[in-house]
Amino acid sequence: MAPPRNTASGRSGERTPGRGPTTVPRQATDYASVFGKAEDVPVQSIVYDQDFGIPAVAVAVQGSDVLLERPSGWRWSRRYTRLRLATVREKRQFAAIRKLHKQASAHVKPR
Repeated sequence: MAPPRNTASGRSGERTPGRGPTTVPRQATDYASVFGKAEDVPVQSIVYDQDFGIPAVAVAVQGSDVLLERPSGWRWSRRYTRLRLATVREKRQFAAIRKLHKQASAHVKPR
């Protein structure tokens, strides 16, 4: 008799009776210590805010806080320990959002 097929991934393998396919959890990455101090955050670079889960541009450093800005103009500050440099994927995401905002503002008719 052939082993049961794991329908979630299409691979054959053993399954635990009464349970769904088992998966290996992804390793959590600790980014809290990326910057040693607030001054280490490069201004005008794209960083990732771990609290909001979004990339933003670091505009300025104010003590232990970093002023962040989104393409929509939304600004907020975050402690430097909650930031990390954006990955390539997050930088692409940010560029796409910036492009959409630029296109949307070009189509707005002045009143």
